[in-house]
Amino acid sequence: MTEPQITRYTLDAFPYSDNAGIWCINIEERGEDQWAVLWHGYCLNRRTMQWDYEPLPSSRTKRFLSTHRFPLDQALALAKTAFPKIKVNGRTAEEVLS
Repeated sequence: MTEPQITRYTLDAFPYSDNAGIWCINIEERGEDQWAVLWHGYCLNRRTMQWDYEPLPSSRTKRFLSTHRFPLDQALALAKTAFPKIKVNGRTAEEVLS
């Protein structure tokens, strides 16, 4: 029997509320030790720390993959850095809580 594997981690500011998923980042496996940091169809760019649209797999260039794929430890660290800066309707999750 194949062992189950973790293929996604989620950071969510409001996991048990009506706002679940709105301020949410997913870290998803995209190959052997290749992980993407995702937010609503956008993928974190390691060089600019900006969110870029993630194209279909057949349209992802080597350049895109080199700036948008990470080893797991780096993907988790980048997600934790990017998470507090996410804005929905101009407000961070922290601003909504205060």
